[in-house]
Amino acid sequence: MYKILYFFAAVYQSIKSRRPDGTPYFNLRLGITGTLLLNLVAVLLIIKVWFHINLMTSSGDVFLVYFLSLSTLIMCLLWFIIPIDEIRDIEVAPKDIKWMGLFFISYYMLSIAFMAVLLILSRADTLHH
Repeated sequence: MYKILYFFAAVYQSIKSRRPDGTPYFNLRLGITGTLLLNLVAVLLIIKVWFHINLMTSSGDVFLVYFLSLSTLIMCLLWFIIPIDEIRDIEVAPKDIKWMGLFFISYYMLSIAFMAVLLILSRADTLHH
């Protein structure tokens, strides 16, 4: 668990160093939530469950309610799982702040690109059947 907290502390410090007057803890939780949601939808697309849920074909309001509810739940859980006091107290090496922050941003961008490819492929697959 310490290695995970160390990673999140490094990402927190990376965010804080780029925007000292911002809200790094909220941005950290928001980034983790976005990544988890992207990965969850990717898994659902890979196992071909996503389009059977009927969220895409139902009204946009239903999808938005599910998305916001799940996002809020994850954000609240992260508030308990990754306490701000523990994140602030962990000493992180400067090189780890740079590389782990870069890794997290790169992973987030790759998740978005992977999601786009999966959506295109799964949409093309549903159109041909």
